[in-house]
Amino acid sequence: MCTIIPKRVQNRPKTAKKDITVYKSGRSGISIDNMLAQYQAFNYERDKVNYTEFTFDPIQIICSDEVEHKYYLGLENKGVKIVAVGQGFHSFKESYRLKLHKGCPALFIIPKGSLYYENECGNLVSNRIIFKKFLKS
Repeated sequence: MCTIIPKRVQNRPKTAKKDITVYKSGRSGISIDNMLAQYQAFNYERDKVNYTEFTFDPIQIICSDEVEHKYYLGLENKGVKIVAVGQGFHSFKESYRLKLHKGCPALFIIPKGSLYYENECGNLVSNRIIFKKFLKS
């Protein structure tokens, strides 16, 4: 999954001024305290801070769902240059977006002080994230 952002903000990530509650879809891990990433072989452990560096992909645009696809088409129609944040911890601001994805819904936190990008359709990608708990589907 990639998060699409306008190219003009690529070098200006936001800094979380407080913990941000976000949502992800994944797969059950070996216990209730673990979640496996939906698209990559990454294991989230409950209450552990995970860290990564951002990478950007100007060519491969993969929309996560129809909400992001409409956002992408809107930017394209306006002539806005875009880039996709490829590597980073991808999440959603609103839990309803999880219904558009297969997998186990879960609650995460982007901790205060993390760098993150947020596009206008509610997709976020951050350099740090913490798995808190699975949600009932």
